[in-house]
Amino acid sequence: MGRFARYFLCFSAALFLAGCGSGKLVSIKSPRSSRIAFTSDRTGLLQAYVMDADGKGLIRISYTSGSVYSPRWAPAGDRLLFNGKDSISGPGTDIFVVASNGAGQVNLTNSPDVFDGEAVWSPDGTKIAFVTNRDLDDELYVMSSNGTGPLRLTNNPLPDSQPLWSPTGDWISFISTRNDTTDLYATTPDGSNLIRLTRSATVEYDPAWAPDGSSIAFSGGNIDTLQIFVVRLNGSGETRLTNSLRPVREPSWSPDGMQIAYAAGDGIHVMNRDGSNDHWLSSTNRFDRSPIWSPDGRSIAFVYQENFNWEVYVMASDGSGRQNLSQNPTTDRDPAWRPLP
Repeated sequence: MGRFARYFLCFSAALFLAGCGSGKLVSIKSPRSSRIAFTSDRTGLLQAYVMDADGKGLIRISYTSGSVYSPRWAPAGDRLLFNGKDSISGPGTDIFVVASNGAGQVNLTNSPDVFDGEAVWSPDGTKIAFVTNRDLDDELYVMSSNGTGPLRLTNNPLPDSQPLWSPTGDWISFISTRNDTTDLYATTPDGSNLIRLTRSATVEYDPAWAPDGSSIAFSGGNIDTLQIFVVRLNGSGETRLTNSLRPVREPSWSPDGMQIAYAAGDGIHVMNRDGSNDHWLSSTNRFDRSPIWSPDGRSIAFVYQENFNWEVYVMASDGSGRQNLSQNPTTDRDPAWRPLP
């Protein structure tokens, strides 16, 4: 299966069966100095945009010949990474960096014939972890933030994916299908130490580091029974946090590490970090996905679908004040908050 086919398969798998409902859309107070990056195909191709947390101040920041995905803010909030295609002839994708005002777009990998993607910043902004198939299978690499010095971290004939730096920068977690199952692993940034964190006969997705770096939340199980779990960095203490009758995905930690939001078939839920006080947050029974907390913990951005149209929404962390930020008849998704100054 091709890389983009797998991307859209995972995207479609998150569209949980849900009932109908509606919520009153009211304005909420935006966090100070907040900007949200997202992707939209309003020009015919998915491109990256940035807007204020109230939906104003919209600017386009990517200009490529193909679609782009997953904009990620640099820790300093001055640049963004995104993955995309910038060649009409080659089958591959590249990793780009651009200033937060859209200036100075740079192709860091320049590999039109291979896949380079899933790029994520190190906590200090000096390095980038990414996935590439330049070695004929999906492997984990690290390079400097200007694209130089790529270092191969994994060497396995089965795919490695979804790299994510720990908050301290000492580890990079990732998903791998080695050992005949899809499990969660972690490696040091130089590839010298590899640990296996889960040992499940099912699958794992969506790793999310706790802000203190002590544990990782993830979704696991069969595709139609996914639940949220947490495991310690040493692989101990794996605990199931949810008991939903529907599949749930995309755990997102609050900035203080005390709560976890996640996407379920009946909307966005929030629970305490130990799974207690699990409650329905978003005021809709429609398809809600991709919850992500604002850096100050006051708001949650998410993607909402109605009548086959995806929009970027924001609501207060208690679920009140849902607001459509993107307001566009085509697809808007992949929200990412700018770090606070």
